[in-house]
Amino acid sequence: MARRRDISEQTKELFGQFGKTMGQRLKKAEAVTMLRDKFSLTEPEALVVFHFFDQDSNDELSMWEYQHFVDKMGDRARPMLDLFKQLEKPDGNGTLDLEKAFDTLKALPREDGAAPMTEDKLAMTLQMYAGPEKCIDLTKYINLMCSMGLKLEQGEATK
Repeated sequence: MARRRDISEQTKELFGQFGKTMGQRLKKAEAVTMLRDKFSLTEPEALVVFHFFDQDSNDELSMWEYQHFVDKMGDRARPMLDLFKQLEKPDGNGTLDLEKAFDTLKALPREDGAAPMTEDKLAMTLQMYAGPEKCIDLTKYINLMCSMGLKLEQGEATK
């Protein structure tokens, strides 16, 4: 994860393209437009991602918060969200089918090349994120996927 002072030149350049305000922050509308245009997210997806990474909940995305998004999701955002759609319960309530998620996630390699999670650990992780209500919505899913560091590539959801 980037430290506050480790902002890439690419992040700085992108902020210049989308930011209409002075300083190192994008207003919510600017940030959502950037997420839609640069990462092919839908408006609802971009809003969920924006709120997830707006860590201080000030309706602005700082350069550091955006760098955190790049480090945790970045180019994996579209395949990560496509995978969510693939793993969603068929009733359309916006939550994961936990059994389907377990079967799919156990087969994915880790970004860092480390050994995959054991089935027991994956089951416990999914239970922890699902909580007592036994559901994982898009926000919880993003948190889960960012913490697991699974390797996703474009088109991963359709494999």
